[in-house]
Amino acid sequence: MINAILKIRVCQTRRILNDLGLGRVLFVVFMLAGLCYQLFITMNDKPQIGTPICLLLILFLHLKRKDLHFLKSHIDNYKWVILVEYFILSIPVIIGLAYYNRLTYLVGYLGVLASIIQVRRQFRKFTLNSFIQNWIPDDAFEWKSGVRKSLIFMVPVWLTGIIASFWPGTVPAVMLVLGLFIIGFIQKNEPLQLVLVFEKSAGRLLWFKIKQQLLLLSIFFLPLMLLYFFMHPQYWYIAAAFYIIIAICLIYAILCKYAFYRPDIETGNQVFMALGPASIFVSFLLPLILILSVRFYFKSINNLNQYLYDFH
Repeated sequence: MINAILKIRVCQTRRILNDLGLGRVLFVVFMLAGLCYQLFITMNDKPQIGTPICLLLILFLHLKRKDLHFLKSHIDNYKWVILVEYFILSIPVIIGLAYYNRLTYLVGYLGVLASIIQVRRQFRKFTLNSFIQNWIPDDAFEWKSGVRKSLIFMVPVWLTGIIASFWPGTVPAVMLVLGLFIIGFIQKNEPLQLVLVFEKSAGRLLWFKIKQQLLLLSIFFLPLMLLYFFMHPQYWYIAAAFYIIIAICLIYAILCKYAFYRPDIETGNQVFMALGPASIFVSFLLPLILILSVRFYFKSINNLNQYLYDFH
C-alpha cells in the first residue's frame, strides 16, 4: 500500500510539472537544487539551527495537510506512509548530517521526525470563535478566518515566545513559525463579492491590502520584538531582520495571489507562492522574491481590472 501511495505522489508531481511547462520546470529544479545544497551545507555549519527549522517546517506541513483523513480512512498503517514521505523530504538533511558525522543531531532529528507523525489533529474542520476576532477589522477577512482556524496553535507559540524570550533564539523562531501561519492566511482565493465590496480600483485595492496586512503583522509581532530588544539589545538586528523578511514575503504572497486570482478557484500559483516561505531559509531567493513582487504587482493590476472595471 505504501508503494501505491508513493506512485500516486509521483503521478501528482508529474501532472503538476506538465501543467507548469518546461521553463517553469527548469526553474523549479534549479530552486530545489539550491535549497537541497543549502540544507546540506547547513548541516555542517549550523546544524543546531538548521535541524530545528526543518523539523518546524515538517510539523507545519503536518498540521496543514488536507489528506490525513483520507489516509486514515483507507490505509491501516497510514502513519508509516506519512513517515516515509517526511523521510523523503528530509533526505538532504539526513545525508548532510551523516556525511558530516553529526550523529547526535541525526539521531535527534530522526527521533523528532518519528514523533511528529504521532501529533494528532481533529480531522473535522476545527474553528474557534474568541474575543480576539472582535479586535480584527471586519474587512481583514483573511485574518478573521485564519485566526479562527489557527488560534489554538498560534496562541501557545506566541506565549512561548514571551515566556522563553530569555533565550536569544526563541523569539526569532516564534516569529518564523507565526509568519508562516500568517502568510498562509493569504493564499486562498476569496469570493468575488469580497473583492468588489471595497469599491476600489485595482491599484488602490492592492495598496490597501498591503498596508492593512503589514499593520496587523506589526501589531501582532510588536510585543515579541520589544521584549527581544529589551532582553537582547546586542542582537536587536536579528528580530528586525526576521520582521523585514517576513513582511517582504507577506507582500509577495498578496501580489502573487492577485496576479493569478480567480474567484473561489484554486489557481496554479502554488509554486510561485511557495517561493515566499522558501526565501526565508534560502537567502539567494530573496532578491528573486523582490523582482517577482514588482512583476506580480503589474500583473495583479491587469488581472484585477477585469473585475474592478467599474471603479477606475
